[in-house]
Amino acid sequence: MLRILPLFLFILLLNCKSQEKIPKKSESEKVIKVSVITPQKEKVKVYYTVKGSFEAIKNTTLKPEVSGIVEKVFTDEGRFVKKGDKLLKIEDKFLKLELKRLKASYRKLLADLEYYRAFYERRKRLYERELISKEAYEEVKKRLKIYEEDAKALKAQIENVKLKIRKSVVTAPFNGYIAKRFVSEGDYVNPSTKLFQIVSLNPVRLSFSIPQEYIPKVKEGTTILAEVEGVGALTGKVSFLSPVLSEDRTLTVKADFQNPKGKIKPGMFALVKILVGEKEAFKLPERAITLMGNKKVVWKIENGKAFPVEVKLIKVEGAFAYVSGEIKEGDKIAVENVHLLRPGAKVSPK
Repeated sequence: MLRILPLFLFILLLNCKSQEKIPKKSESEKVIKVSVITPQKEKVKVYYTVKGSFEAIKNTTLKPEVSGIVEKVFTDEGRFVKKGDKLLKIEDKFLKLELKRLKASYRKLLADLEYYRAFYERRKRLYERELISKEAYEEVKKRLKIYEEDAKALKAQIENVKLKIRKSVVTAPFNGYIAKRFVSEGDYVNPSTKLFQIVSLNPVRLSFSIPQEYIPKVKEGTTILAEVEGVGALTGKVSFLSPVLSEDRTLTVKADFQNPKGKIKPGMFALVKILVGEKEAFKLPERAITLMGNKKVVWKIENGKAFPVEVKLIKVEGAFAYVSGEIKEGDKIAVENVHLLRPGAKVSPK
């Protein structure tokens, strides 16, 4: 047994030395399978993008022009109304009584005025014949003038009451939707009382801001692209540019969008796209771009090895990215298993 033990130790030691001579496969020697693409240079439209929000072009809170009890409400929240449609009726029975009284007074005053005008004509003839004094004539003339002024004033009161009766019926000032109703039948209202909030949804206005450098790219009538979540892509035209810049050196711009079906609601957000120029760029699948630290890179394949090349992202459209950088047409760019690649890694293009 003692003779066998040294022999066993010798064989074990010999085996260990032979294993040390077999080199281990390093990470750099691993071959990573990748698929590659040859990029092509294209002209790309470059857009400046910014968030904007929609607002109603017409948005008003209606108030009555007369005081009284609400007799009838003809519409409700959410309803579409046309310009001139009846919305609400305020009780007008006291106004009608006042109108009746004023008309009676006016008729009596007209009769008195007719009599006094005839009296004045008689006094005028007497004065012309020097049968009465000038003072007597002037007194009659003065009284006639007072009657005429009283008639005009009473006529104006009658027209004012007629106007109030017409104003007791509140109508829609434009086509739109009733956003809020603030009163009910039986409520007492006066000219400071809110009745309805009415908004127009076609067209609608999109408000956003652009930096100073892009002001030359936008003017009244410029076409604006907008992406609205739940609605889709839309086009509108610039209708307003602020005459001054804000404190953050941006310019407020507003664009009008047609909205015949009312899908866009005031307060909705949109991603605004403004065409600011064209650039040459390489079109690649977005998955071909990875991050290396804070840099965006693609992996160029040369002589069976991968090398990172920093690129600048110009825009993303669908599943594709448009980039610029130290790549050229004919280069082979990895688009699969790129997350496994390291500088100098061996690759096997599929």
